[in-house]
Amino acid sequence: MKFIALPILVSALIVGGCASTTHTINITPTPEVSMNTLTNDKIIDITVLSSFDGKIGEINTGIGEHADIMLSATSKEDIKKALTEGLIKLGFKPNEGGQPPADLKVTLSKLSYTTTKKVLKTEATLDYSLSLELKAKNKTYRANYVSQKIDEYGSLPTQEEVQEAMSQLASDTVTRLLNDPNVILLLQK
Repeated sequence: MKFIALPILVSALIVGGCASTTHTINITPTPEVSMNTLTNDKIIDITVLSSFDGKIGEINTGIGEHADIMLSATSKEDIKKALTEGLIKLGFKPNEGGQPPADLKVTLSKLSYTTTKKVLKTEATLDYSLSLELKAKNKTYRANYVSQKIDEYGSLPTQEEVQEAMSQLASDTVTRLLNDPNVILLLQK
């Protein structure tokens, strides 16, 4: 009886270590900017572009677990909402002012979640980049805001953990854009 139970136990452990799932995440940036009393004299027209739709990466752990990382459809709207709320917190009123509007165009230029197996732990590299083109006051300002984070773990992280890590990275990136002195200079009155 002991000889029959041992192969069943080993088989159960092997099958249990080969889990496969899909993590659909909603990246929600929440920028940290200080309350301020900046003002604008032109409408601020915010446009967010992204070619990312669907799979942005995958997790393959050292113990055989797998998860595809899928992006929810609301990512562009969430970035625009974060930018709008951040500008308002700085004191700007994006929907108020004269014409022609200041054109704030943000492109989600890099978004990835890649993993490398290292014995029994897994190293994840998270990338999030925004490209900015701001046209205001007869000037054009272009900038790139690049963020990367490296995580290590032993077993498959939950969907919530992946979402939280990517949202924090996005928040840091959007915060840097909003605190860029050149952006503030071109938008303020």
